[in-house]
Amino acid sequence: YIQKLEDDNDNIDALAQDFKKSYPDEKYSIIGFDREVKLLVIQIPEDEKDHIRKTINNNIPNHKFIVFDEEIYELHGKMRTMSENPGWHLNAINLQDAWKITKGSSDVKVAVVDDGIQSSHQMFKGRIIDAYNVFTQANKLGLGEGHGTHTAGLAVGNADSYNKGASGVAPNCMLIPIQVFDNKQCPLSALVAGVMYAIHHNADVVNISIGPSFSGLNQLPVQEQDQIARQQFKNVEKLWSRVCSLAAKKNSILVFAAGNDDILSSIPPENRNASAIVVAAVDSKLYPTDFTNYGPCSDISAPGKDIYSSFPRGDFQSCDGTSMAAP
Repeated sequence: YIQKLEDDNDNIDALAQDFKKSYPDEKYSIIGFDREVKLLVIQIPEDEKDHIRKTINNNIPNHKFIVFDEEIYELHGKMRTMSENPGWHLNAINLQDAWKITKGSSDVKVAVVDDGIQSSHQMFKGRIIDAYNVFTQANKLGLGEGHGTHTAGLAVGNADSYNKGASGVAPNCMLIPIQVFDNKQCPLSALVAGVMYAIHHNADVVNISIGPSFSGLNQLPVQEQDQIARQQFKNVEKLWSRVCSLAAKKNSILVFAAGNDDILSSIPPENRNASAIVVAAVDSKLYPTDFTNYGPCSDISAPGKDIYSSFPRGDFQSCDGTSMAAP
């Protein structure tokens, strides 16, 4: 159960003190906070959750914040053992022609909010700035499962391995890697903290290849899926709307992977806003992949199957997922 300050100038310590003044009983506890992104994590009894969500803003009137439930998010990419055609995606997006216009610029910062990174990988030499681990609130990042190294390489890795099939789309941009996973889990509060850190550090683009799982929902008719998208997860939708509006004010572009559950892309609540870019996945025939989310909230599609990119320990691997399409 989390609060995020809406006012950039507000003080997270003052909010924590005022929370305890309003809720002195030991059953209301503060279990974490992040001064960098102004985030407070509180624990309250399950049976009081709905009541407190409705009343807490009035009970702490001298701070502006939004409240949302904690939940666990997951990565939108899967590793494959062999690559059938390394680098097909580079030709599919006409990368060489794009580079005649621009390869990016060292003035442009791209944040990759993910599970960690091998910062010493050859693809990132001299390019990493402002790295952040939301759990330690320090700049040392773990390797994760390789997902973050893979997505970062696709977005802004250098072009040294282009002939082998691996290159960043914008190899001249700077990289802000942000770790929001711990023990293979990403709480929603950590994801929001990571995105807010990127926004506060003036990232021009933020790649978010992470989201909630809706596995099995593709068994429902599209009409029922549409009802879910219109009626459910409104609180988290409101949260992401606020985050996206803050990003827009700072001229920061948020890019979300649409998701891998073969459902309407309007179901994941983070996809339901006009200012972010939501990316679905296509295969080498430029057809929708068998896993990609699709429909009203998908803004664009990009290669997301058998995608070759950097991997930890100086390696390269192929992965599938809208995780790969987004960067």
